[in-house]
Parts: sequence; structure tokens; C-alpha cells
Amino acid sequence: MKYHIAIPLALIVSLLAACSGSIGVYGQVTNSETGDPLAGLSVELFECNDSGCDEMLSSQVNGEDGRYEFPDTAAGKYMLTILWESAPECPGLPEFFSGLRWSGDFIVSYIGYGGLGGHRPIKSVLAINNFELEGKGIKMDLELGCP
Repeated sequence: MKYHIAIPLALIVSLLAACSGSIGVYGQVTNSETGDPLAGLSVELFECNDSGCDEMLSSQVNGEDGRYEFPDTAAGKYMLTILWESAPECPGLPEFFSGLRWSGDFIVSYIGYGGLGGHRPIKSVLAINNFELEGKGIKMDLELGCP
């Protein structure tokens, strides 16, 4: 009888130990004016070390609900980028100074207008957030809108 209890208990403890090493990065991208989700954005997760954040670990296109998720991300230092190829024009702003309002710890820039990404023929928005995971998941929502 004792063996029947010990085997399932050992299995449960082993599963809990295996699962405790994984944590995730997740969030949602929305329009700051309407609260509507922004879908079809490229979301990329990079691993960072002393020499920078050069190694892309994973990439995805966020869903219709604006959500993205990297569920099995170990503790460490990372950079998350969100690229929006069809960013809207912000009315009343000269094109060169055009920028978006955002919320959270993200740095946001139009690529091609003196932003972080250099010059590209297609106007895009790049949102960047550097962070460290320490034993639990992290939620990073981003709201984008005209200033």
C-alpha cells in the first residue's frame, strides 16, 4: 500500500520540479485611443549578454486579439521588439518628427525617420524593451497611438 502512494507522489514532485524552471513572456498590443487590439505585428525575443542582445531566440506574429506569448523562457536577460509595418500617420505632425505615444517601459521609434533602426523604405514602428526574468513570468502590454 505504501508503494502505491509513494510512486504517484514521486511523479508529481518530479513534474513540479521540471516545470518550475520555465517561465514566460507575454502581453498584448492595443490602440491607446480605442483600446482595440493591434494584430499582425512581428514580435521578436532576443537573448542578451555582456556583448549585447544579438541572438534571436524566437519570433512570432501576434494574434487577432493583439496577444503574444513566449511560454518557455528561462530566467535571464532579454530584449523584446515589436515591429509594426503599417503604422498610421499621426495627423498634424511633420513627417520627419512623426512619432507614436506609448505606455510602459518600451522605447518606440519610427524606423526610417532617424529612429533606432536606421533607414528602411517601408515605414515601421519598432518598440524595444530590455528586461530580466527572475523566476516568474512577465507581462508586457504596449499601447500605441498618436501623440
